[in-house]
Amino acid sequence: MTDSPAGREPDPNMNLEGLLSDSGLGGLQDILEQARTSLAGATLEGVAGGGAVRISMSGERKIVAVSIDPEVFASGDAAMLEELILAAAGDAYARGDAQRAASLGSVLQQLTGEDQG
Repeated sequence: MTDSPAGREPDPNMNLEGLLSDSGLGGLQDILEQARTSLAGATLEGVAGGGAVRISMSGERKIVAVSIDPEVFASGDAAMLEELILAAAGDAYARGDAQRAASLGSVLQQLTGEDQG
């Protein structure tokens, strides 16, 4: 049964048990691997200073590129540049965390059989 009666929450154990008994851990492993692969292939961009500093990060949380507007150097303010780099990195990591949370939510929805959307 995929729909629950009004007012009742779906039984998450029902679908999880089905995944585990029908295909061993294979079904669950497939779902988790799809989520991991999707995250690993993602590129996230953190931005600071209105776009003056941009940091690109892989879904595996590795910084892969840094872009700094030349005008930032013209100011000669090293402390400001350092702050912008930290802010852009923090933004990239926050976006990665949000994407991982969304991916985990998607996995949980698949396990419980709830509609996504």
